[in-house]
Amino acid sequence: LLYGPVESPLDSAITSLYTDLRNGIREVDAWQCCCPTWAGDVANVLKAMVELHLSGERLQGIYHWQGNEKFTWHDMMLLVAETTGLDASGISAVTSPPATSLPRDARLECSRLNGLLGEQLQHTSLRDGLAQCLAPFRQARHEAPMAGQIVKAKPKTQKVEWKALPRGAPCRPKGLLSDLKGQNAALQEIFWEELERTRARLQQAGINRKRSASEKLIQDQAAPNGQRSGRLDEQRV
Repeated sequence: LLYGPVESPLDSAITSLYTDLRNGIREVDAWQCCCPTWAGDVANVLKAMVELHLSGERLQGIYHWQGNEKFTWHDMMLLVAETTGLDASGISAVTSPPATSLPRDARLECSRLNGLLGEQLQHTSLRDGLAQCLAPFRQARHEAPMAGQIVKAKPKTQKVEWKALPRGAPCRPKGLLSDLKGQNAALQEIFWEELERTRARLQQAGINRKRSASEKLIQDQAAPNGQRSGRLDEQRV
């Protein structure tokens, strides 16, 4: 169960608990046990494995590794609430097994890799990991205006003044030039991609049309004279 720094809480199953909590979820599974694993720890394990392999230790087969803590989803939800300062007192723990067939304990057998790397393995606790990856969203929530709070009005957008230009000069308002550069680059990229797709479709349509005409010509040439003359007579009618 991998998690780490994200652009959106929905990018991982663990950080999405923060979104569920804010949306008022009332029941969370407390039957299955998972082992949340910090993405940075996985990167360190991979680095250690590569270095070990380059040193002459040949690594073959399958190696398992994951975090050394075990939580139910309800446990993780409570920890998310504690980390972000949200209220989880109204959330019930569902202890019955789910309708979908799932293992109750998701722990992997990691002894093989643990024996190879030993002290090189680092385990980030879920509490510390959540504090890191949810900090930006917690800060954004606290910076949002509360009900009844007075918010200063933002300054009005400066209007772009159009002035008469000498004949032949490019007609571009100075205030829009920098914004249009980025937009034009994106639009040009979309335009050329669509143009290439259109060319490919037209080319394929032409190939199919030529192939169909060639096949019809071959069939006419291979058919007996009577059938060809009958077909011509039908066409004349």
